[in-house]
Amino acid sequence: MSTSWPLNGELRDSLRIKTIHSRYTPSQISQWLSSISFPTSYSADELARGAFPTTLENMHIINRLHIVTYPYENTAMHYTKNRDMDISPAGLFSRIVGEGKGSYCFGMNIFFLEALRGLGYRAYSGAGRINESETPTGEPPLYTPFVHMVLFVQPGTTSRQRGHGRVATESHRLSRGSRPDCSLEASPTVDWRLEVMYAGKENKEPIWRIVYTFTEVEFFEKDYQAANFVVSKMAGTFFSDKIVFSKHFWLSKKEAEELGADPNMEDSPATRYIGRIGVKGAVFNRHVGAGTELLVTAKTERERRNALRKYGGFDISLDDLEYIRRSLAALPFE
Repeated sequence: MSTSWPLNGELRDSLRIKTIHSRYTPSQISQWLSSISFPTSYSADELARGAFPTTLENMHIINRLHIVTYPYENTAMHYTKNRDMDISPAGLFSRIVGEGKGSYCFGMNIFFLEALRGLGYRAYSGAGRINESETPTGEPPLYTPFVHMVLFVQPGTTSRQRGHGRVATESHRLSRGSRPDCSLEASPTVDWRLEVMYAGKENKEPIWRIVYTFTEVEFFEKDYQAANFVVSKMAGTFFSDKIVFSKHFWLSKKEAEELGADPNMEDSPATRYIGRIGVKGAVFNRHVGAGTELLVTAKTERERRNALRKYGGFDISLDDLEYIRRSLAALPFE
C-alpha cells in the first residue's frame, strides 16, 4: 500500500506545480552556476534547451554551493543611504552575482526561486511563522506573523519534499500540527512544522524543537514586499537593531574527519562537511559541528568592518560605513 499524504512527500491532493518562466535569462543562470562553481558548465543555449538535469541531487548540490559562496546578511539595512533591503529579482541578481554580497530570508529565497525556475525546476513560494519561544522545547510556541519564506520544489517528473534529514550534530524533520491558540474546535489549517533536534549534551536527552511553521498556500511578490517593509523598517524587529551575517565554508578534511566524515566523501560538494561564520551584532563566532569558537567581539565600527572582511570576505567601504551613524545597530566610531 502506498503512503498517503502528508507522509509521502507530495503536496495536498498530489498537486503538480506548473512550469513558470524565470525572470532571469539563461545567460544570467549560466553566470550564476559559474559563480558558485557548479561541477558542470552549462551555456545559455543549453539551459534554454532544458539541458540541466532537474534532479533532487543537483538541487542539493546547488543549494550547498550557493550558501558557501554568498552570505545571508542584512548589511544593506544599515550601511546604505536609504537603508533598504531590495528584494526585487533584478536588484538581487545585481547584489548577489554582480557584487558577491547577499540578502536575508526574503531576498535569498526570491533569488533562489527564480534561479531554480531558470534551471527548469517547478517551484513556488510560501510563508512561515518563526517560533520565538525561549523555552528549551519551544513549547508552547510563540509565533511571529508571516515573516519567513519557504520554497516548494518538484524536481524532475516527481513531487518530493524531504521530511527528515540529518547532519553530524543535528536532525531535522517535518511534522504536522495546529496552532494551540486556534479558535476552531477542528482547525481547517493544519500546518507543517520544521523541527530540529541537536545532539544531546552530557547527561541531557536531545529534544525536538519547532523552528517554524508554514502552510502550502502560495504567496506572491506583493506579499513579500509588505512583509519585507515591516521586517526592515519597523523598530524592534530582529534585524532592525543589529547586524546579522552568516557565511558557510567547507571544513578542512581534518575537521571533517574529527566529526566522523568519510575521507572518501570529502571531495564532493554533495557530501563535504560545512561550517559557518556567524555574526550577531558585534560578536563573530566560528561554528563547526556542535562547537562554537569566539573569533572576536568588535568594539568599533572599523573593527567590525575589518572582521567582516577577514572572516566573511565581505567588504564595506569607508563611505558606506557612515550610513550606520545614529542607528541602534551602530558601534562607536572611535
